Amino acid sequence: ADNYIGGSTSMCAGSAWTKTNAFNNTFIGIYINAGTGTPSNIQNNTIRNFDWSNSLNANWTGIQVAGGDVNLGTVTGNSIGNETGRGSIVVTNSTSGGNVYGINITGAGTVDCQNNKIGSITTANNATNASNIYGINKGAGGIITISNNTVGSNRTGNSLNASSQGTGNAQIVAGISNSGGGNITISSNSIANLMNGSINGNIATAGKTNGISSTSGTVTISNNLIYSLTNG
Repeated sequence: ADNYIGGSTSMCAGSAWTKTNAFNNTFIGIYINAGTGTPSNIQNNTIRNFDWSNSLNANWTGIQVAGGDVNLGTVTGNSIGNETGRGSIVVTNSTSGGNVYGINITGAGTVDCQNNKIGSITTANNATNASNIYGINKGAGGIITISNNTVGSNRTGNSLNASSQGTGNAQIVAGISNSGGGNITISSNSIANLMNGSINGNIATAGKTNGISSTSGTVTISNNLIYSLTNG
């Protein structure tokens, strides 16, 4: 709890934590692969102020839950990026297919993900390539609650911004995405001001901007506020 990750000085301040594109490096701010029974806790962490470039398409992740029972923001939410402004986190890839995840849940435990704020994230690439952004992604089974989170911003346009035109590849921007099994509840989240710069007109590879997307499991989706989603 109470960690600050990013920037060049304390509390994520100063200039951005900068990495050039000389190498291809995966980034994960907080990673947990824990046991079941007594939940682990990830509370009140701040991850922001990054300028991260890759020679290829390595993924960038704020918080990853790879296993176990976890309470994620249930007492005090975590902040990834910023609620206002643009480009608190900038990830620039050189080839297609890289993903930026605010929160990525890849384990099959019981995860309660609440009160987290994810915004001011920009991906960049050349015009033909695609770089995807997922505010909250769930890719495994388990019992998952995703509620009362803010993805994007209710005050700043293009808060999550995949800026590439993606003319040759499918580019995805998703507020909350579920592709795993299990039992999932997605409720009372605010998802706003998501921008996908894709101008790809090919139906097979066209860019997609989704507030909430779910393709697997037993899912309840209710009382979410979703607006201002844009596709180039």
